[in-house]
Amino acid sequence: MVDEIVANAVPSQIEAIASAMTKAHRSMAHKKDLVERIAIDEDCDVKLLNADGVDLRGFDLSAGEKQIFTQALISAVSSVSGRGFPMVVDTPLGRLDIEHRKGVLNHLVQREHQVILLSTNTEVVGEYLSEIAPHVQKKYLVHFERVGEIGQSTVKPGYFENTKGRA
Repeated sequence: MVDEIVANAVPSQIEAIASAMTKAHRSMAHKKDLVERIAIDEDCDVKLLNADGVDLRGFDLSAGEKQIFTQALISAVSSVSGRGFPMVVDTPLGRLDIEHRKGVLNHLVQREHQVILLSTNTEVVGEYLSEIAPHVQKKYLVHFERVGEIGQSTVKPGYFENTKGRA
């Protein structure tokens, strides 16, 4: 998917996307010295380069590292395109370790356009919710209920702090 998105970018914007991806990745990742820069070559191959020029994508990245890479790409394309579009992130912290969580949230709240987070009752709560609270405009709780053979979801104003962790 990453290669397809980059391949469809205007070739003159490839360097700008690589630079924006590097900046976004650095703001989210807690291992700031692991990735020196993100490079995109003329064939639109994306590389996560360390200080020695080794492409880290050739190694087995964790699910969290892959998520940060993908979010950096989306953020970069958005910023380079100059178009304001909302970003919807489902389970934004689900695959991330504690060190990455605040970095990702702080990066997302710095976006100029709307960000919608679909969180579980163990993700954007407590200290993480407090961290971004000044940037949160609305909070909703999606409640699922089985009605006979089908499921039904309802949306109400509120959030998990009103349910004592039940979802």
